[in-house]
Amino acid sequence: MATRRELAKHRPRHNGIPVPTPTVRKPRSTFFLATKDTRKEAFTLEITRKKLLYLVLFVLSLFGIIFILYETFLAIAGDEGKQMLTEWWEIFKSFVLENGFWLFCAIAIVPGFILPVAPFLTLAGMWGDGHGPWLSCLYCAFALTFNLVWTYWFARKTGRSLIEKILSKTKYQLPEKPSENLMQWALILRLT
Repeated sequence: MATRRELAKHRPRHNGIPVPTPTVRKPRSTFFLATKDTRKEAFTLEITRKKLLYLVLFVLSLFGIIFILYETFLAIAGDEGKQMLTEWWEIFKSFVLENGFWLFCAIAIVPGFILPVAPFLTLAGMWGDGHGPWLSCLYCAFALTFNLVWTYWFARKTGRSLIEKILSKTKYQLPEKPSENLMQWALILRLT
C-alpha cells in the first residue's frame, strides 16, 4: 500500500508547490438534453429538502382542495347529498365484502393507476373479521406483491418506451443509468 509521501510524489506540482487535485461530485440524477450528435450536455435534478417540503405542501394542498370540494358538495346538496354518498358507500362496501376476490383484485390493480389503496385495505380488515385476520393479511400481501410486480414490469418495458416516445418530441431523454437517490423518488411517488 502506498504511503502519503509516495502519493505526494505523483501529485502535479507548480513551481515545487503541490497542486490539489479537484474532486468531481457526481450528480444525483441527470437528464440529458437530446441533441443529434451527442448527449454530453446535461443538467442535474437534485431533490433538496426545500423541494421535498414543496412536494409535501402540494400534497397537503390537494387534500385541502378535496376536503373543500366535499364540503361544497354537502353545502349545495345538503342532507340528501350526504345520504346519497352514504348509500353509495354502503352499496360498494357490501359488494366488496361479499366478493373478497374482487376486493383483493382491486388491491392488486388500483394502485397502478395512481389511486389510493387505503380504503381497500380498510375493507380488507373488515373482510378479515368474517374470514380470519391472518387470511386477510395473507391475501393483502399477495395482492400488494402482485401489484409491485406488474407495475415494475409495465414501467420497465411498456411504460419506458411510452415515456421515451413522449420525450422524443421534446429536448429531453431518459437517463441510461438509474439515479442514485431511488429512495427519494420512491417517497415522492408514494406521497403523490
